[in-house]
Amino acid sequence: MEASERIGLTHNIPLPVLGPRGQVYDHATVNRVEPPCGSGAKLRHHPTALNTLPTKKPGDPDVNTIPTWRELAERFRDLVKDFLKEGKELERELEPKLLPALKRFKLEIEKLISKLEQRAK
Repeated sequence: MEASERIGLTHNIPLPVLGPRGQVYDHATVNRVEPPCGSGAKLRHHPTALNTLPTKKPGDPDVNTIPTWRELAERFRDLVKDFLKEGKELERELEPKLLPALKRFKLEIEKLISKLEQRAK
């Protein structure tokens, strides 16, 4: 009697295999034979194990260099300028849409204030 039958599974799905350190493997991984480390045998690369990192272009800055305080200040200043510029552009886009709604909202608030003032009298 197989383990799957003992636990009541009648599907033909293989159970996962537990490794020596508690890792869970599927049957495809367990059945693949890999040469032992240091045996001098060449390891085959799995076709799905591709390097998906972008290649470094000649003009790319070196990420290992530490920028100076001046360069950091310039970068920060440029970021703040861009942020303010985009905020102003967004304000220009949204103002025509929001202005009528804000005016109606202001009228409603003024009505509520006047009602509260009359109640207080």
